[in-house]
Amino acid sequence: MGRLNLKFLEELVSSDGELQVFINKYYQQKTLPLFVQLIEEGKKNGEVDPGIPIESVLFYLNVFKKGIEGYPVSYFLEEGEGLLRDLITLFFYGVKEKMKH
Repeated sequence: MGRLNLKFLEELVSSDGELQVFINKYYQQKTLPLFVQLIEEGKKNGEVDPGIPIESVLFYLNVFKKGIEGYPVSYFLEEGEGLLRDLITLFFYGVKEKMKH
């Protein structure tokens, strides 16, 4: 997606209250339940610490989400895939080195 299109999309989302409501509703009704399912499956498979309550994981997700909301999408694209990949790794693994299978 070109920079002009991305800037347009960012401005559209930030200025259109109805679109913001739709995105938030989609997040609450679709994305969040899928994330909870992913975490619960990870607990069953031993990939997520079963001692951490889902409420704590959701709090962590919310802190992470709020932290990146201050940046436009273009920031992450301009920094390249590396930054986004690093943030996803930090989210799921923290600073601990990933185990090699």
